[in-house]
Amino acid sequence: MELREIRKQYLPKQTDYPDIMSDLNLVVSHMLKIDIADISPFTKISDLQYKYIKRTLSKHMRGVPIQKLIGYSIFQDCYIAYSKHTLTPRLETELLVEKVLEDINDKKDVSVLDLCSGSGCIGIAIAKKSNAKVTCADISRFAIRDIKQNARINNVAVEIVRSNMFDNINDKYDVIVCNPPYIPIAEYKQLDSLVKGNDPKLALVADNNGLEFYEIIANLSSKYLRNGGKLFLEIGYNQGKNVKNLLLNHFNKIEVLRDYSQNDRIVIAQSI
Repeated sequence: MELREIRKQYLPKQTDYPDIMSDLNLVVSHMLKIDIADISPFTKISDLQYKYIKRTLSKHMRGVPIQKLIGYSIFQDCYIAYSKHTLTPRLETELLVEKVLEDINDKKDVSVLDLCSGSGCIGIAIAKKSNAKVTCADISRFAIRDIKQNARINNVAVEIVRSNMFDNINDKYDVIVCNPPYIPIAEYKQLDSLVKGNDPKLALVADNNGLEFYEIIANLSSKYLRNGGKLFLEIGYNQGKNVKNLLLNHFNKIEVLRDYSQNDRIVIAQSI
């Protein structure tokens, strides 16, 4: 059969799953080992491949992220593979990367620290799309493994450090970017079991009402930034005011930006 016949079956589901067509293309791209741009309505699909598509999309519509099912996602034009030990990249995190790139792309000899790097998606995307020297740091040995794999897949050179926050960080940087765990424990307990089952708790949950890691960053990050260096943080939907207040003693020009859903999502601050 041709792909257009399969697409017709999933058109009625677009009301509940608006991204179903792009997810279908992602599954087909993965299955046939071809670029998404090379997929057409006339792409041939065998009966066995059709069964794989149905099974994969069925699991996805029950709540399993499509990226977890195929083992990778496309993040800022990078192929990011990850395991059950690292967080599924979100669209909001792409916005964080865009803001960093806007700031550094007209500068030379820029150094960037991607703290709490996870799969390395942020640091690798920055390294691939700029001339920055990037260091990726994470506490998890599984994350370190994923970062190495993703750097190799995307043919980029990044320095990789296993570190509990700043413990093993010895240099100073022009930019520190971080998407730390920020979900309060009480809120985590209320999450759907599918969400909790698909992303590691270590990458999601923080003490002190979700502010644990921002407190560490506020107190220590300025020591690892060069004069005039900038901090870029992803934050929870209602954490803008609290995170800004934490940064006031060490940073100025603190800006809270909203995401595509008009929720607080990014904090940008310049070191004093």
